[in-house]
Amino acid sequence: MKNILAIIPARSGSKGIPQKNIKLLGGKRLLEYTFEHCKSSSYISRAIVTTDSNKIANISKSNGIEVPFIRPRNISDDDSTAKSYVSHALEFLEREENYTPEIILILQPTSPFRDVSDIEKSINILENNNADSVVSITEIDKKFNPDWQFKVTNNGTLEFYNKNFDWNNLVSKRQELAKTYTRNGAVYCFTRKSFFKYDNIYGKKVLCHIMPRSRSINLDTFDDWIEAENYLTKRYRQ
Repeated sequence: MKNILAIIPARSGSKGIPQKNIKLLGGKRLLEYTFEHCKSSSYISRAIVTTDSNKIANISKSNGIEVPFIRPRNISDDDSTAKSYVSHALEFLEREENYTPEIILILQPTSPFRDVSDIEKSINILENNNADSVVSITEIDKKFNPDWQFKVTNNGTLEFYNKNFDWNNLVSKRQELAKTYTRNGAVYCFTRKSFFKYDNIYGKKVLCHIMPRSRSINLDTFDDWIEAENYLTKRYRQ
């Protein structure tokens, strides 16, 4: 098994749900779900938290998760990218510890219902297919299919969002629409070699791991949080 590093990004700031990373969900801090996933996987060689918050750092350490550094403020705001905090983490670990993982995972705390199998299947897909990256996705409801999406011009005209479509080839039945998918934020898996070669977390050969909607709730808004609480309530009743 290759050396696999899990990076858990956990900024202190959050506009949608204040302090969401340490907010209690089902009796546990949101962060702790992802901590458990990392501890339960035999694939993950090392797990670290990248955060700008001493409070989050202390909570992480008390759960047995490493925090090798406090993330600089200039890569900790709402506009900071995955590329920026991954670069910082990898460069720090190589410079300070001579540590260079071969595969990197981004496991966002906002996906508490991923399963360890989602992580390990993503890694297997990456390795077995010589891919640059694997991204977890979930199927979109047919009503949100891009072939049924429109835009409104400044003069009020309704136009297809897809410029290749017109009213003569509009798909009228849901069952005729092809399946489409969206990233669910649960797992990003990529090679260190690809990250530095292409300067992003995707590379060129991007494969996917498809997850069910039940494990794809991504907590960005209060409505998402309510959905997550309802999901836990139903699960505990079963």
